[in-house]
Amino acid sequence: ISQLYADEGDIVKKKEPLAVVTLSGIITVNDLKSARAQAYIQYERAKNAVAVLNAQLTDARKNEERLKHIYKKGGASEQNLLDAKTRYEIIRARYESAQVTVGLAKNILDATYNRLEGIVLRSPINGRVSRRYANIGQNMAPGEPILGLVDFNNVWIEANVKETHIGPVEPGQKADIYI
Repeated sequence: ISQLYADEGDIVKKKEPLAVVTLSGIITVNDLKSARAQAYIQYERAKNAVAVLNAQLTDARKNEERLKHIYKKGGASEQNLLDAKTRYEIIRARYESAQVTVGLAKNILDATYNRLEGIVLRSPINGRVSRRYANIGQNMAPGEPILGLVDFNNVWIEANVKETHIGPVEPGQKADIYI
C-alpha cells in the first residue's frame, strides 16, 4: 500500500480514490499471471456470493409477503411476521455488502490488466469507511481487505429490550438511536 486516502469514519463517494497499491520489486510475467488468476478467483467468488444471496433475498421477500397475507387472515402470529421481516433485512444487508465486495474485487482484477504500478482502488459506493485493515507501506496478499465500507442509506438496527421496558415498545415504532 503506497497511499491511503481514507480512514475510519471518513465519508466517501462512489468512484472516489481510496488507496494506491504498488507492486514492489520486479514483476515477472508469471507473477502478473498469478496475480490476475488470484484476482479473478476472488472476483468470481464474490459474484457467486451475490448470486446466492440474491436467490435467498428473493425467497425471503416471498416468505415475508406470504406471511403478511396469512397474518392478515389470522393464520400467523405477529412474531412469525417479525421473524420473516428480520430474516429479509439480514439477507438484504448481506447482499448489499456482497455487492460492495464484487465492486472492490472487480477494481483489483481490472487493475491487473491495466497497469503494474500505482493501481488506484476506488470506492464502489457512496458510504463511510467502517474499518481500515491496512497501513501505508504494508504488504498485502491478493484478496485481503484494505478498507471496509458501509452504505448508510440502507441501515437497520437489531436491539434487545429488557422485559421490564418492553411495555411501551411496539413493532414499527420510530426510535432515536445514539451511538
